[in-house]
Amino acid sequence: MPKPKKIFKIIGGVIIFFTLPTLLFFAFMYLKYDEDLPTGAQGKAADQLAVRMLNALNYEAYQATDYIEFTFKKRHHFKWYKTENRCEVYWKNIKVNLDLANHDNSEVFVSEEPYYGEDLHEFIHKAEDLFNNDTFWLVAPYKVFDEGVERRLVKTNNGKDALLVTYTNGGSTPGDSYLWHFDDNGKPKSYQMWVDILPINGLKASWSNWTTTQTEAQLPTFHKLLVIGLEIDDIKTTPEVKTTYYYPYKNFIEEETSKLDVSLDSLDNFNGLIDRLSANCKNEKETILNFKNEAYNFKVMANYNCNVVICHKYRNILQIKNETLRHATINDKPLDSLYKYLHIQATNKGKDPKFSTSKNVVVVQISQDSLTPITQTKAVLIDLLKTFNQINKEQNDSLSLFIDFRKYFITDFPPPPPPPANIEPIHLIN
Repeated sequence: MPKPKKIFKIIGGVIIFFTLPTLLFFAFMYLKYDEDLPTGAQGKAADQLAVRMLNALNYEAYQATDYIEFTFKKRHHFKWYKTENRCEVYWKNIKVNLDLANHDNSEVFVSEEPYYGEDLHEFIHKAEDLFNNDTFWLVAPYKVFDEGVERRLVKTNNGKDALLVTYTNGGSTPGDSYLWHFDDNGKPKSYQMWVDILPINGLKASWSNWTTTQTEAQLPTFHKLLVIGLEIDDIKTTPEVKTTYYYPYKNFIEEETSKLDVSLDSLDNFNGLIDRLSANCKNEKETILNFKNEAYNFKVMANYNCNVVICHKYRNILQIKNETLRHATINDKPLDSLYKYLHIQATNKGKDPKFSTSKNVVVVQISQDSLTPITQTKAVLIDLLKTFNQINKEQNDSLSLFIDFRKYFITDFPPPPPPPANIEPIHLIN
C-alpha cells in the first residue's frame, strides 16, 4: 500500500499535469494580448465618428424596426418586441416572456407549462442576462448614444480613428468599455473589450458577415473571439407599426394598474389563450392582448371572468363562435354578416328592446374550438376590430368595445322581452 507522502506526490503531480499547461497558456495569452484601457477625448469629434458609424449601418432603418428574432450560438432564441419593451427568451425547455420595463410582470414556462416554482425569479434573471449579452452582440453599434454612454475619440498606433465607448450604467455589467475599429466606409469591423467578465483586457472580437434584414437594418451574423466563433442565425425583422388601437379605449388600458401584457402570437391555440386568461384572472391580473397586422398594433383588454359564467344581458352581447355570428334575437349567421349586426348593436342604444340597451358600449364574446390555431383566432380578432373601427369612425369615435373570451357558450338564449306597444322595432341595415 503506498505511503501517504507518495499519495500526496501523485495527487500533486496530477494537479500540476492538468493545471500547469493551463497556467502557461493563460500567461502567454496575457502577455500577448493584455492592454491598458486607452485614453481619448470626449466631444464633437467623437460624436461625429459615432454618427458616421450609424450612417454606415442605416441607423434610421434600425430605429424603424419593431421586431427582431434571432438565435445566438444555436443555444438561445429571442423574439424581441422593441416598441413594446419585451422579449421572449428561449433556452432548453425554458421560455420566459421577459418584461424589460418591469421584470415582476415576466412569465416563465417549463415544457410549455406555466411555472411558479421557488426558482421563478432565477429563470427571469437568467433570461435578463441572456438578453443583455446576446442582443449586445447583435446591436451594440446602435447603442452608442444610449443614456449613460460616454464616447471618446482614440488614435490607434497606425494613426486610425477608433471610438472608445464606455457604458456607465445599464445592462448586466455597467462600467464596461469597447474600442470600435472601422473599415474605410466607417462600418464596424471589430472591437476590443475591457469588461469584467474577461480576465484579459483588450481582447479583440470581429464584427463580420453583415446581413441586410427585411427592414434594411444591417446586423452581423458572425464574430470571432480568438479561436471561438459566435454565430447568429435565423434573423428576422419587421418594421415598427406607427398606429396603435386600444380596446375598450386607450385611457382604460393605460390607467389599469393590475395588467399583464400577453403577446397573442406567443400562444399556440385557443385553449392556450383561455388557460392564460384563467391563470391571470386567478392571480387578479387583467390581461392585455398584444398583436398586429401589416399596418397597425392592437392592444385589447381580454375580459375573462373566472368565477361568473355570464355577466352581461343577453341582448347586449354579440357572440362569435368559430366563424359563426350569434345573437339572442337572430339565427346563426356567417361571419361576413359582422358589419350588419355589429352596427345594429352599436347604434341601437335601447331603441329596440330586442337589441343592445348600452349607450356607447359594444360587447362581443368570442369562443372557438379548443385546438383552433391561434392564427385563426388572430384573424377573427383583426376582422372584428377592423369592422368596429369602421363603425366607430362613423359614430365619431364615441364607442367602446369590450371583448369577452369564453371557453363555452350556452346553447340557447332566453327569449327576449316583448317590445312595448308604442315602440317601433328597428330595421336591420342592408
